[in-house]
Amino acid sequence: MILKRNLLGMRFEEYWFDEPGYLASRAHIAALRSHGEASRSHCRIPERTLLVPLDRSEAEILAGFATRAKTSIRQALKSVRIERAETPAARAEFYDAYLPFAKEKGLLIPVPEEETDLEIFLARNLAGELVQAAVFVPGPGEKVYRYRYGVYVRKSQANAILMQTGILRARELGFAHFDLGGVTPGAKPGSPEAGINFFKSQFGGVDTRSHLYIRGTGPATRLLFSLLQLTGLAARYHALAAFAGRIARH
Repeated sequence: MILKRNLLGMRFEEYWFDEPGYLASRAHIAALRSHGEASRSHCRIPERTLLVPLDRSEAEILAGFATRAKTSIRQALKSVRIERAETPAARAEFYDAYLPFAKEKGLLIPVPEEETDLEIFLARNLAGELVQAAVFVPGPGEKVYRYRYGVYVRKSQANAILMQTGILRARELGFAHFDLGGVTPGAKPGSPEAGINFFKSQFGGVDTRSHLYIRGTGPATRLLFSLLQLTGLAARYHALAAFAGRIARH
């Protein structure tokens, strides 16, 4: 998957699990999200994520879930149904819900036309109303299927069952790992980041090193990112990592 943006008069492209595309990019700034080692970059921002190994039976995968997640799934099955958004109308329904939600919460706004590779799952209540949804990135190059983001529309207990759906979908498609979408090391207790970490920890994922690689094609951008790498700023400051991780979705 690739996201393209204009940033301060420069072209920015972000590649997800696609090193050949990243290396071939002629954008002013190219970024690669990967669990492996990139052969070329000017700056590497270290990240952490949780990977669920999928080379097991469905029963073994589900047995690795925490009791709290299993309880949430059982409760959700009584009140919601999950469906994959397979038509343009279903995908549009998701973005109609997500875009106002993102603006209200101060989140970065995606461009639906650039996200056709994503898989979207919708959770509906018994009346057929959309209550929640989750979006996933298939990364066949690294055999990884990654949680990207989601939306909460109405009161629901669908969070855990949407994550389970993504995990089982990844196994069905033959991916080696399900990526829970990143965690924040050292999150302050009681913070939103700590809450997200706790939720993601319930699905049997293994703490794994991840990377955001960045390279520039012009002298100025190459110098900037090389300096960030040499001085250690890229690895030291979480604010830079957060900025670089989000910038492509402006």
